[in-house]
Amino acid sequence: MIPRVKALLGEDAEFELEWVSVYTFSCLRMDRFRHGRIIFAGDAAHGVSPFGALGANSGVQDTDNLA
Repeated sequence: MIPRVKALLGEDAEFELEWVSVYTFSCLRMDRFRHGRIIFAGDAAHGVSPFGALGANSGVQDTDNLA
């Protein structure tokens, strides 16, 4: 991370890292959304990356499709 910050701010810039982490994500989906009498929707059925609020949108779309 330090080389990236130095490339952005310049080699002579003084800074101190307080917290650094690597963010990873995955997109997951159940093979079947229906298991017997139970129907899974939204985050219970699939996990998507948080970019662009896809999780909330897909949960609403699942509910609309079920209705």
